[in-house]
Amino acid sequence: MTSQTATSAAQYGDACADFYDRIYPLPAAAMLHYLKVLAADGSACELGIGTGRTAAALARLGVRICGIESSPAMRAVMRARLGEQVPVIAGDFSVDPLGGPHRLIFSLVDTLSLLPTRDAQQRCLHQVAAHLEPGGQFVHHGCGNAFQDHDTPHSTRHRIVVDGELRDYPVMLLDLSPSRLDTMAAAAGLVRTHRCGDWVGTPWRPGSSDTVSVYRKMAATTD
Repeated sequence: MTSQTATSAAQYGDACADFYDRIYPLPAAAMLHYLKVLAADGSACELGIGTGRTAAALARLGVRICGIESSPAMRAVMRARLGEQVPVIAGDFSVDPLGGPHRLIFSLVDTLSLLPTRDAQQRCLHQVAAHLEPGGQFVHHGCGNAFQDHDTPHSTRHRIVVDGELRDYPVMLLDLSPSRLDTMAAAAGLVRTHRCGDWVGTPWRPGSSDTVSVYRKMAATTD
């Protein structure tokens, strides 16, 4: 499905897919262990699966992993790496079905901030809740500017030298502060169970380099 939100995220992915793996560190062992434990024997889905590095590492650990990605260039890099080993939905994770139901859905490195409106972010969280199994969990990882809370998207430009060539690509973000994320998650039926400042359980505090927030799908109630 093509949408304004998909286009925004896809433009970012298309701009940096060929060198994305060089600008972000390899998936940390602590992060992989954290996600594997939460997935347990259920399925996991990554929002914005990108070049598939994290998915590939989780698959090697025995996690049943799939993902969704709006950028054709990112999907091409992933397919070159993994073939058909990991199922990938070509679409917008704020509106398109995510498969499942999943034991775990996760979003890394401020991916939700690539959605350019609060409505799109809220739809995404409703999507997450709808595609989690009862008691399933959602993990949101934010870093750096995740502690800010702008009312409108803001654009930054990243510059990196790749093979001797200066590469310049834009990033449009609508930041989600931890408190706003909690409020929007609750509106979607997701209750926060804990928050850490990293993947090894360090207590979170304002100014932490990372924010790892875990939410559980609330049980349906009957009158």
